[in-house]
Amino acid sequence: MMIGVRAHDYGKQPVEELFSAISGDGWKSVQLAFPKAVSGVDSFDDVTPEILSRTKASLQNTGISAAVLGVYVDPSLTDEDQRKKQAGFLFRSLPQAAALNAGCVGTETTMRGGHSDISALYRSLEELLPEAERLGVNLGIEPVHIHTLHTPELARDMLRSFPSPSLKIIFDPINLLTLEAIDAQNDLWSRCIDCFGEYIVAVHIKGALGRADSNGMLADAPFSSSVVDYEFLFKLLHPLGVPVLREGATHEGAAADIAFLNGLVP
Repeated sequence: MMIGVRAHDYGKQPVEELFSAISGDGWKSVQLAFPKAVSGVDSFDDVTPEILSRTKASLQNTGISAAVLGVYVDPSLTDEDQRKKQAGFLFRSLPQAAALNAGCVGTETTMRGGHSDISALYRSLEELLPEAERLGVNLGIEPVHIHTLHTPELARDMLRSFPSPSLKIIFDPINLLTLEAIDAQNDLWSRCIDCFGEYIVAVHIKGALGRADSNGMLADAPFSSSVVDYEFLFKLLHPLGVPVLREGATHEGAAADIAFLNGLVP
């Protein structure tokens, strides 16, 4: 199992130092969001050819793979000018992902309501997927239970509406788990695999407490006190052979987290 981290959990620093620290702790892959993780980059438009070249060299030198190029914007905004702007960030990231041999460009939708809807997401996909296919790059969308793309079935419908080899899913189980579903979580994980399992390109993993914030998102927790049935979950995930990215990683906790996740391999 390819176990990795979000690069920005190691702080914002030059790519050479960043990937050296991540590799030194034993992680094998990253989700890289340039503005969050790399010194000198404060927006997606700041990614210069020189930074991209240094990033590619640093990945190669450390043996780390780029599982996800994180461009977490909202391509489902109902305001058409704003939607096009957000989709534009994703469009310009596609050749960057190709240069880094990244597993996908990753994004999501945002809070359900009057500013975001599925039809706007579909308009963005119509614009993005032809270029993604041309470049041979995957676009991974992450469902979240409080967002516009909020159920396994909506994700399945999206995939059926766009039968593109470039449209994939980033699966964060905890972001689909509600407080009410904790006691039936294994049914939820099975629904997810049934709806989009073959399209999963990366998995996010973290701990969760049995309490939720005002939006309904479960509070973060260490693996040791998490309510998640990881053993059942990883029986479903392991055959997929996709990178598993630890959210909230630290240098101090890296060895224990890697040992825990490796221990879940059936």
